Amino acid sequence: MEIVRGKPKMNEEIKDLKEQLEEKEDELENYDDEESYDQCLDDCNEGLFNMLPSTILKRCDPIAYSCGLSDYEDEGRSDLENAISDLEQEIKDLEEEED
Repeated sequence: MEIVRGKPKMNEEIKDLKEQLEEKEDELENYDDEESYDQCLDDCNEGLFNMLPSTILKRCDPIAYSCGLSDYEDEGRSDLENAISDLEQEIKDLEEEED
């Protein structure tokens, strides 16, 4: 047996989802994950001569650092884009259900 949600409840759900969507879109627009990438490098590798792995890579091989950062950011952006797409679909489904 399907439970039918009341119109006010659906409107509240849609409103909440639209707020989440707006937050994700803002996050995607301002996406900069260099600090997180550095932390990941530092957590996964041991330092050398009291230097952090992210600093060593950045100074010794800036091209490899840049390529790795780009891949890391692409993955993060992709996750955000998927979350946005899921929220948009959920909103669409609720709005269609409402009609």
